Amino acid sequence: IKQLYCYVQNYLSYKKYLLKFFKTKESKKSYFHTTRYPDLFAFSRALTNLNKEVNLISHGSHTLQDKDSAGEIASQCMANGLTYTNQKKIRILSQSLYCDDFLDSLNISYQKIDRLFHPNQFYKNNSTLKNENPKIKILLIGTVKKLGARRYYIESSSEFFESINKIYNKLINYKDIFEISLRIRDVRNEINKDILNNALRNKKDLINISTVNSIYDEIKNSACIISYSSTVLEESLIMNKPVICFGLPEYNHLKHYENNEMINLKKYVDKKLKLIENLLGKKFIYPSKRKRLTNNTF
Repeated sequence: IKQLYCYVQNYLSYKKYLLKFFKTKESKKSYFHTTRYPDLFAFSRALTNLNKEVNLISHGSHTLQDKDSAGEIASQCMANGLTYTNQKKIRILSQSLYCDDFLDSLNISYQKIDRLFHPNQFYKNNSTLKNENPKIKILLIGTVKKLGARRYYIESSSEFFESINKIYNKLINYKDIFEISLRIRDVRNEINKDILNNALRNKKDLINISTVNSIYDEIKNSACIISYSSTVLEESLIMNKPVICFGLPEYNHLKHYENNEMINLKKYVDKKLKLIENLLGKKFIYPSKRKRLTNNTF
């Protein structure tokens, strides 16, 4: 209750200041990537109160879920202020067809735009798939929030470690076929490369900690990607890579697309990918064949 009280007080005082400030300032358009928490919530509402144009650019990590499921509740709660808002004066800008589907399910009006940062802009032009050995390279991505924030929707540090252990135990008998490259965003006092190297020192026969600077170079040089609910899943699909959602909680980030999004391209019909599916008990999600027209005059 005290924390909520502080949030409201911060919002009210910050909004009062911003209303006074922007009355004397020019502001034609503003773009937010989130309107959550007191400061950005107050910022966006002060601008709309002054009839300024405010836009909310979607995150790439909120997806369509099964009706009346825990996944639907989690996705909608986490998307509020990140992908959509109840403030009708704020225009919603959607960056992907997955976000389009999600917003359509909520009957929310939005404008389609191209991704502001397209993955293909960030990997090196001379980067090619490395065939130094015949192994299938699996890229394992973890996204952990501090102190286990956003539970169920995102893994905690301990859940991610256990996911690594499970994947290792399921694939270790096939270490001559597969290799796993692991990447994660550092979380202070919880998880980083040093902690991972120490924890996985006896698993280096299958798993290595990535040293590649560009995440997009890593995606390009991998056969497939495994993650729980990271935006990298969407970015990998955009780069024509099959992805698997794997984690300890029951939430499945892309379950809706397991069947109706599969495209029958020869390069994806691979017995080794089918083997990964069977070992992990999960299905690959493949790049969509749907075309998406955008209007970037925003």
